[in-house]
Amino acid sequence: MGNFSAALEDVREALELVPNYTEAYICQGDVFLAMDQYDAAEKSYSTCLQIDPSICRSKSFKTRIGRLQEKQTAANKP
Repeated sequence: MGNFSAALEDVREALELVPNYTEAYICQGDVFLAMDQYDAAEKSYSTCLQIDPSICRSKSFKTRIGRLQEKQTAANKP
């Protein structure tokens, strides 16, 4: 497993320097997804889309959203 706290700290530092850095929000979302914090992951990805709506056409971004939706669905099953 990765070092999630260090990854989130790196993201925080990047966003302090460049608040609209979409890649940082994507990385943040990926970390939250790996930590099973789906609401936080969704918020990070949504922020990325607000900054750059064209990112939704990216195949890798679509894959991330699909993975998030699958995990959310699995978590909500009884």
